[in-house]
Amino acid sequence: MAATYHGTITTFDSSQEDWVDYAERLEHYFVANSIDNADVQRAILFTSVGPSTYRLIKTLSLPRKPTDYSFQELVTNVQSHFHPKPSPIIKRFEFNTRVQQGESVGVFVAALRNIAEHCLYPETILHDMLRDRIVCGIRDKAVQRTLLKESKLTYDTALDTALAAEAATNNSKQLHHNPYSTLPVNHVKGKSMSLKQKEGTSTAICYRCGGKHIASQCRFRDYECHYCKKKGHLASVCRKKKAKDKGDTDSSKDQAQTNVVGSEEESEDYSLFKVAGNASNKPLLASILINGVSVEMEIDTGASVSLMGEDTYRLVQDPEKPLQRSTAKLHTYTGEPIKVLGSTEVLVQHNGQSMTLPLIVMKGKGSPLLGRNWLSMLKLDWQNVFKVETNRSLQEVLACFGEVFNEGLGKVEGVQAKIFVHPQSTPIFHKARPVPYALKAKVEAELDRLQEHGIIEPVRFADWAAPIVPVLKRD
Repeated sequence: MAATYHGTITTFDSSQEDWVDYAERLEHYFVANSIDNADVQRAILFTSVGPSTYRLIKTLSLPRKPTDYSFQELVTNVQSHFHPKPSPIIKRFEFNTRVQQGESVGVFVAALRNIAEHCLYPETILHDMLRDRIVCGIRDKAVQRTLLKESKLTYDTALDTALAAEAATNNSKQLHHNPYSTLPVNHVKGKSMSLKQKEGTSTAICYRCGGKHIASQCRFRDYECHYCKKKGHLASVCRKKKAKDKGDTDSSKDQAQTNVVGSEEESEDYSLFKVAGNASNKPLLASILINGVSVEMEIDTGASVSLMGEDTYRLVQDPEKPLQRSTAKLHTYTGEPIKVLGSTEVLVQHNGQSMTLPLIVMKGKGSPLLGRNWLSMLKLDWQNVFKVETNRSLQEVLACFGEVFNEGLGKVEGVQAKIFVHPQSTPIFHKARPVPYALKAKVEAELDRLQEHGIIEPVRFADWAAPIVPVLKRD
């Protein structure tokens, strides 16, 4: 009947296990299986350590054979190879300079004990040395002062005091921890057009240059305005240059307009863009019950907040909820400020939905705007909102816009393109590249065609020039 053994011994791997620990596991295996014979213990060592470690044992045993050594001698030889005996002087220096480095007290003391193993301190003073190192190396100065107050401080007392203080600190942090402090909050405050960027809209108007992009990414953010000499925008969109009045601006001007509200700069600052439109282009309206009063509000996905003029607000005002002071700022596209009277919360009802939402009230008359903060809460009937009806026939459309469908090259009238160049840029003039003889006639014909259609025009002098690269297409 085959003998039954308790436990298993794996191959020794120096990257996973220390040799001392492996030798101790072997000794435990011998005890568990009552293996007392020295020759059997040595044979189990040879068969379990693996080929690489066995070759190391043979090398360390030269000029003798491994079988000439006992089990303990072989273990000692391998241990001396992997772990040469360290200098007690170096270890004592390491022990006396060890301090707590962002670790817990338990880990710090365990590291001290590991170093003290090779310091060769007598048992009579080992605990005193550990006590002194805990007091001198602990990171918490308050705990250090507490330990220094003890006249008869022992190692056990120092360790218990440090562990208790550390546990009390951690428990206090948990008691005073606010579970809502790290939750994300929708906040208007931020850099220019941050709300536009978060909501993925691509219609943000940059107040620095007037382009359709986020102001924080505008390449003119470091430019100096030639009009007001301030840094951060171009003269073409300078608010100081375009502003006519510095006082309050009546928002009733030019009501047939499209509205966009976007965040800007360091405070709750909104840009109110208004572009005059054709009377036939009716805005998208939604009928909303505000405090029980039906109000036709203009749907504006470009507005970050919902707002209305004071004339409309008087119709829906709740006497029990007076206007509160608001830090929001409104201004037109040209930089003219619009006075904000305040903000309040109103009861909003639409299509069976009922909720309390914030509303900004501005001075003067104005079309009520249904902004994104309400649109994110209300569910509108978009099919009716975007319902398009037309009585025009195809022939009427062709007759009205016939020039769009004409043959030949089209031309945009009344628009002048601008190329913005850094003021410190040096003009570069490249000479023309040689054109292959086989393509010379075709290139000249194409240039004549472009000049004839008014796409290009000849010049005698220029600071900038780039050579053309003619590519012959199949058609």
